[in-house]
Amino acid sequence: MVEYRIIKKIWKVRKIDLVSFFVTFLGCFYEIEVGILCGMSVSLLVLLYPIVWPKITDEKGEHIFSWLKINGGLSFPGIDYLAAKLQDISFQEPKPTAIVLDFSLVTEMDFSVTQGLLMIIEDLENKNIPIHFVRVHDNIRDIIASSGIDLGIINQNLDSLLANGYVNSQDIDPV
Repeated sequence: MVEYRIIKKIWKVRKIDLVSFFVTFLGCFYEIEVGILCGMSVSLLVLLYPIVWPKITDEKGEHIFSWLKINGGLSFPGIDYLAAKLQDISFQEPKPTAIVLDFSLVTEMDFSVTQGLLMIIEDLENKNIPIHFVRVHDNIRDIIASSGIDLGIINQNLDSLLANGYVNSQDIDPV
């Protein structure tokens, strides 16, 4: 039957999993197959959500400089979300002097992301807004380099970004 103690454990560990649990449970009152299928569908949606809409935090400095930290892998649907976010930032007043993408938490990337980044870079260049990548993992750096993106905009750490004069240390609060 139903092990009611498991609900308390799920609540403590990850509350979103209760949604698929209850959808499966309630769907099983209609038909077992429908309940299982609905529960699997909800679980799949929960799994895909961070892929389609990766968490992007915008840590704007005191001056007109934008620092975006991408939390998670980037794939085909996620690059559209990133492009829209960067588009919004590029139209802000006052216009940012530069945009830095922190890739410290990006561990995977596909071909469509590299093509999207090329389009984003070109769009920002047309608006005279320089873009820089920091804290890029070696495997991601290799993927970016093989796509034709200039390695000059990739800085391995914050110190190299500061040393090149792209930002002042008071402009950002690195995480």
